[in-house]
Amino acid sequence: MDMDQDGSDDAPARAPDDAPAPVRGGAEGDPRRRSGAAPGRAGAVDRQHGAVIDELGRQIATGRRPADSIMTVAGLEADFGVSRTVVREVVKVLESLGMLRLKRRVGITVQPRSAWHMLDPRVIRWRMSDPRERRAHFLAMNELRRGLEPEAARLAARRGSPSQAARLADLAGRMRSLGGAGRGATREFLQADTDFHELVIAMCGNEIILQLGSLIGSLLVERTHWAMQPDYPDERAMDAHIRMACAIRNHDEEAAWRASSYIVNQADEEIRLGRP
Repeated sequence: MDMDQDGSDDAPARAPDDAPAPVRGGAEGDPRRRSGAAPGRAGAVDRQHGAVIDELGRQIATGRRPADSIMTVAGLEADFGVSRTVVREVVKVLESLGMLRLKRRVGITVQPRSAWHMLDPRVIRWRMSDPRERRAHFLAMNELRRGLEPEAARLAARRGSPSQAARLADLAGRMRSLGGAGRGATREFLQADTDFHELVIAMCGNEIILQLGSLIGSLLVERTHWAMQPDYPDERAMDAHIRMACAIRNHDEEAAWRASSYIVNQADEEIRLGRP
């Protein structure tokens, strides 16, 4: 639906705890392509746009704006101190995620959770920002991971190339080295861990699993961001990464499946027990 456009103001700053998690993409869209605006002004609009998407998305995801509540364009302009142009773009993005619906003569309606794109990294991040539901949400997502990643490991053992298997072994070794040095909660460990699991997904050769596999990277990012990753990861989990890499290199599908299952179950147990 159409909304009129005019100028823009700066969006409110976010508290440090609301900062985006590491290894993230930028704001949606590029006003420079649409309007021909000067780079400085376009950059400011981009930053406003991204900040308001994050804040409004978080408010919806955490229940501060509950399902079926109705907002207006003017109300959002006032709430965030931004232009109708920014509000229009923000609503478009959140509509694309199933979180809002814009209807003429009704307004902007918050949609029920059943309509949300739950596997989108932004929705995951916003839901994880609620400390009341963070653990339960992580466990729910890990249930999906349990049904996905061990099968991907099995297929990776069947279809992966020698060069991919060698890279996987290198990543497992790097994780073990970093974890043993007490650097399990660092960006370096997160990058190696994410690269390892994304490579397993890529090696499986199944396009559907490949699309769902982005969930695993999001889980790892959020776990580190919200201090749910220990400085010294469980040595048994590190060994399981080594075993999985070896099994995939040796085309041992069952061993790869078992090692992957152990990793997922161990992560689940740590979250249930409140570690770290």
